Amino acid sequence: MANVFHHHARLIAPLVQNRCINDKEANLLRDSAIAIEGSDLEAALVLMQTAQMIRPNGPFIAKKIEDYEAELGSSEK
Repeated sequence: MANVFHHHARLIAPLVQNRCINDKEANLLRDSAIAIEGSDLEAALVLMQTAQMIRPNGPFIAKKIEDYEAELGSSEK
């Protein structure tokens, strides 16, 4: 599922650059990531990274990305 979200992130990038996406979408992506973090952490990470594209200074989003990356990194070892 993470691959699908990677594809969507690439599609969203130009919309973010042109300011066609707002905080409402960032909230939806953030909440979706939280909803699936227990079952698909990689997909949750991609969703949270996409939310960060929209809201780059969001401290909660940044912390969740840090947590996800740490957990994924420790599970690879």
